[in-house]
Amino acid sequence: MHRSILARFSAALISVGILATMLAAPVAAGFTERWVDDDATPGDGPAACDTAAFSSIQAAIDASNDWDHVNVCPGTYTEQITLDERGILVQSVPLRRAHIVAPALLTEEGGITSVVRLTEWNARLLGFRIDIAAGDAPAPPFVPTCSVVDVAVLAIAERNRVRWNVIDSIGDATFSGNCGYSYGIVFTGDAPAGFGVPYPIQTGRATHNVVRDFKWGGILVEGERMVRVDHNKVRFMHADDPGCTIYTGLPCVPETAQPTDVNSSFAEAFGIGVEDGALADIQANNIRSTYTNEINIVIGAMYLSDGIRLISPHGDSRVRWNTVTATDHAISVGGGLAGPPPVLPVIIDGISVGYNTVTDNGVGIDVRSDNNNIHHNEAHDNVGGIVVQTGEGNQIHDNDARNNYEADCYDNTSGSGTSSTANWWTDNLGNTSSPSGLCTTDS
Repeated sequence: MHRSILARFSAALISVGILATMLAAPVAAGFTERWVDDDATPGDGPAACDTAAFSSIQAAIDASNDWDHVNVCPGTYTEQITLDERGILVQSVPLRRAHIVAPALLTEEGGITSVVRLTEWNARLLGFRIDIAAGDAPAPPFVPTCSVVDVAVLAIAERNRVRWNVIDSIGDATFSGNCGYSYGIVFTGDAPAGFGVPYPIQTGRATHNVVRDFKWGGILVEGERMVRVDHNKVRFMHADDPGCTIYTGLPCVPETAQPTDVNSSFAEAFGIGVEDGALADIQANNIRSTYTNEINIVIGAMYLSDGIRLISPHGDSRVRWNTVTATDHAISVGGGLAGPPPVLPVIIDGISVGYNTVTDNGVGIDVRSDNNNIHHNEAHDNVGGIVVQTGEGNQIHDNDARNNYEADCYDNTSGSGTSSTANWWTDNLGNTSSPSGLCTTDS
């Protein structure tokens, strides 16, 4: 089985003492602000930038204590950084004017390369542009001048916040290049006290980020974590990649490639993924790639296999108010890899998928597990609207799945449910149904 980040980091986390912490400790009454500026140019940021005591973000973090603020002025900062003070806030001032650039040579920790790590409770990263060189398409004996980044932002402590950042692969060969980054934002770690109670607190959050042109996953939540993933824009375009199928016929379509060792379950590219028991609230995200129904088959364009996919998450997870466009499977619940061959389905249950809008995908909503609640979604202009491949006891109701190309409502199961399927379909709109009776045309 591919080892998850959680497994690979367990020994390291114990050694730095972040597993035994701190969920109820009070916040310090005051904090110290430290300013970072990469040059001495007056007037290119707030007045405090003109007298900034630091030119390196990591140096300012190293000088900080719990709950301090590190304010980073406009500029370019070529460094790896680790937020290892409890409650520290590291922010671009103004928003998104400071660029963190991945160094050509990266230090690996625990077998993973990352640009930013959050390793302490409530550490917060706010408002940066994170630029990662894509490199050139491999052409021996070409020697790369940049490093592969496994994860752009890696959050391995409780209550980490990753907000208002833009993560981007820089260059043309963003997928086929020998550098770039595999995963945008990854949350991993052990459960806090009280885990299993639906949403007592949000122990981690990724919000209002833009994640563009990654290779395998935009945002990944894994392990016994509770994380809200909301209001992010995830883009998998690779439109100008000179080494990909759309231009050259070279085999770099993500569906046919194997995953890296960062995740344990996903063998295909995804926008937002949940695995290994994580409890995720995925809401109001916008995910897009380059799938264009039948046209994609002809030109071989790069596209996401899954917009949002959940494999063995916590049963109280929710997927709501998201918009997914131009992927192979817009929202997929269940299935996937449990490890190396033989490939085994992973069974989950109890997920609520509601109020999402999915258009121009291969399959709008793809169900492969039991007892899920699929409700109030709009699935239009896909090849298939709402498709149940496997699973029983699913409640599928009040969805609008009209005007898809091949089937609006489809259920491959058999049982004592609606139309002799193993699931219950009620009050769904659709023009085509297999078997008949799963959905009805609007009168």
